[in-house]
Amino acid sequence: GVAAADGLADFPLTRDQIVQLASAFEGHPDNAAASVLGGAVVSWTNLPVDGKSQPEYSAVGLKVHEDIRATALVPDFHASTEAVRRVLPSDVTHIDARFNVSRAAVMIVALQQRPDLLWEGSRDRLHQPYRSDVLPVTAEWVNRLRNRGYAAYLSGAGPTVMVLSTEAVAENILDDAREAGLRVMELDVAKPVRVVVNHA
Repeated sequence: GVAAADGLADFPLTRDQIVQLASAFEGHPDNAAASVLGGAVVSWTNLPVDGKSQPEYSAVGLKVHEDIRATALVPDFHASTEAVRRVLPSDVTHIDARFNVSRAAVMIVALQQRPDLLWEGSRDRLHQPYRSDVLPVTAEWVNRLRNRGYAAYLSGAGPTVMVLSTEAVAENILDDAREAGLRVMELDVAKPVRVVVNHA
């Protein structure tokens, strides 16, 4: 919406400003930054030191390795984002936090240079284990795909399963997913959003 408004106003905003405004509407840059910048994005919130100012949001797009492809398996139901968020613990152990920080770093390397590390980079201890009970179908397919060596993970708060790979997911697995009622979408890595306005 912010990008569309920017286009209608003859593009007065920079891409960074669009990310800032869109993130402020959502309260975090996770979805907004990815929507604006496309592809793979690292985003973060800069909290004010004084505790009074509004937070600022930052994001950097990554150049994704040309061999990486994405496949989405979309269950035929909607998950309440609030309900899925409520199951997350308020505190996590140091060992689990350290585990995820290291895997986030591995994922950045995997996306840009080493697709062979996608499976390791997509391991998680901070949100997927807790959400398995409220998203059993998603958890079942994540586990099934990972057991076959695919870098599968819960996309955001779910219920979509995302798979990153350099080769197509085996057709028999995709057929099973379709028979189970999941929609299979083979996706291109997105480019940055671009708004074209016709003033005619």
